[in-house]
Amino acid sequence: MNNEVNKREIYEQAIAWRRRLTSQDKDKMVEMQFQDWLDQSELHEEIYGRAVTMWEAFGQIDEKTLETNVDGHSSAHVSSILQANTLRYVPWYGIAATIVIAIVLLSVMLMPNQMDPQQASLSHELKVYSSDKGQLDVVLLSDGTEVVLGADSQISVSFSEAERSVRLNAGEAFFDVEKDIRRPFIVSAGHMKIEVLGTEFDVTTFEDQQSVAVAEGYVEVSFPYMLRSKPTSLVSRKKLKPGQTISAGLDTGLRKVSIVAARDIGAWRGGRLMYDGVPLTKVLADLNRYSKRPIEFLGEKNMLETMKLRGGFKVENLEETLSSIALIHKLSVDISNPKKIIIQPK
Repeated sequence: MNNEVNKREIYEQAIAWRRRLTSQDKDKMVEMQFQDWLDQSELHEEIYGRAVTMWEAFGQIDEKTLETNVDGHSSAHVSSILQANTLRYVPWYGIAATIVIAIVLLSVMLMPNQMDPQQASLSHELKVYSSDKGQLDVVLLSDGTEVVLGADSQISVSFSEAERSVRLNAGEAFFDVEKDIRRPFIVSAGHMKIEVLGTEFDVTTFEDQQSVAVAEGYVEVSFPYMLRSKPTSLVSRKKLKPGQTISAGLDTGLRKVSIVAARDIGAWRGGRLMYDGVPLTKVLADLNRYSKRPIEFLGEKNMLETMKLRGGFKVENLEETLSSIALIHKLSVDISNPKKIIIQPK
C-alpha cells in the first residue's frame, strides 16, 4: 500500500514540476530545484520521463497505467516546495476540457519546433570544418577554443555575442574550451546538447546515437524525452564531472551516467580506439573512418549489434585490429580485394 501511495505522490510531483517548468515565471532557480528533485531518486526521473509524457499525450493516467510504466521502488520524501502545486484529480465535468487540453499539449510536444537538427538554420555566419578519412585535424576557433577532429569528421561553428554554438555533424571531436563566463559554449550532436563555460570533453555521433565524456571541468547534457521514438518538448538534463560519460539515442533517450577512465577519453587523438562493451556496428563505423578501403560486413546487421567489444586497438594497423576482432567473435576477414575489406561469419 505504501509503495502505491509513494508512486502516486511522485507522479503528482512530476506533473507539478511540469507546470512550474512551463510557467512564465520560471527562472534558473526553478530549474536547479527541479534537477535536485530528479537527482533524489532514479524513480523520480523514471516517472517524470514516462508518466508526464503519457499524461501530456493522453490527458490522464489511471493507476493501472501508472503501475505498468513504473517499477515498484520507494520514493523520496515529498518536497515542501511542491505542496502548493500538487496535481488534483479532475471531476467528471472537467474530463471534456482535459481531453481538449491533452490534444493541444500533444500537438505542441510533437510540433516542428523539434526540427531536424541538421536542417536548423543559424542567424549568424556559419563556418564548417572537416577532416579527411584517416586523418586528424586541429581547429583553433576565434575565441581560442581548440577542437581536434577525428578522422572523417565535421563541425559547424556559429558564434554570437550571446553564445558560442558548435554542431558535430559527423564523427568525433575533442574540445578544449576557452573559458568565457559571458558566452556559454554549446555543442550539439543529433538531439543532444552539451553546455559548458570552459572544460575538456569528447563528443561522438553515430547514426541516431550520441555520447559525451568529460576529461576536465563540468558540463550539462540535455536530451528530449522520447515518445514513440520521437522527441517531445520535455527535456532530461544531467550534469557530468571529470571521468563521467553519458550516451543517448532515439530508442532510449538519455541513458544513465557511467564512469570512464581519464586516459581513455579522446584516446583516438593518440591513435588508439577504446571500447567498453560497444556493438561492432559502432566499431566498424569507426574503423571505416580511418581505413583507405571500405570495410563491409556480409551478414545480418542485428548480428553485429549483439557482438560487443572491449579493449584498445591501434588505428595505424587496421588489418591487425580486424584480425583481433575476428578472432574474438569467430569472424573471417578477407583483405585480398584491393578495393574493399570483407568481414563475414565463419
